[in-house]
Amino acid sequence: MALVLEKYILYGASFNPPHIGHFSAIRQMLEEYDNVIVFPYPKKFSNGKVESLPAISQRMTMLEIFFAEFFPQIKDRLILTDLASELIKTKTVKGMPHTFDYLQHAKNKLPDGAELSVCLGFDARHELRKENFYKEEDIAKEFGIFRLEEENKIKSEDLRKFFSSHKNLSSAKDERYIRSAVGDNLAEHIFKHNLYGLQKKKPKTEELLEKKIKNLKLKT
Repeated sequence: MALVLEKYILYGASFNPPHIGHFSAIRQMLEEYDNVIVFPYPKKFSNGKVESLPAISQRMTMLEIFFAEFFPQIKDRLILTDLASELIKTKTVKGMPHTFDYLQHAKNKLPDGAELSVCLGFDARHELRKENFYKEEDIAKEFGIFRLEEENKIKSEDLRKFFSSHKNLSSAKDERYIRSAVGDNLAEHIFKHNLYGLQKKKPKTEELLEKKIKNLKLKT
């Protein structure tokens, strides 16, 4: 019988943006597995349509910030990788890769004897949230399948809707909600770079100072 060195689990999602629902998911996986391989999808299939997503590099940066805040002591157990770009470069898959393709590619990168599973959404008891996956029977036979317990109902889609209706962020209550959903550090990153069209309103004292500096420059 082969000795299993470590247990890995593959976790792909849009992460648009990362939020406390993802924290809950990863925490559950870390209770069962040694390492979680996290990767952003290049595109998302929704209601039979392909939905474009922000650049993978942008979402990777957000994930790095998110991991540093939410998993500071054990972030070495989170393997963040651009698995989608790697797989596309191999030209072994025609069209958009499926979960089964990602698993086969990830397996080839792991040490001999390592065990690989995949997170396929929520527990079977949540039938309305369970998705159908391409080659799910093959995945179950060749790899392990892990399903989440739904601890937090927050969704990236709901956050983006909130962002779109609160672009000029001036309410302290709205800012607290965003920080509670994505963490303080990621919230600051989103505000600083005006991601999702969000723009944090500057304090009046800062606005007045900028106006004074601008007027001084005009006079000189």
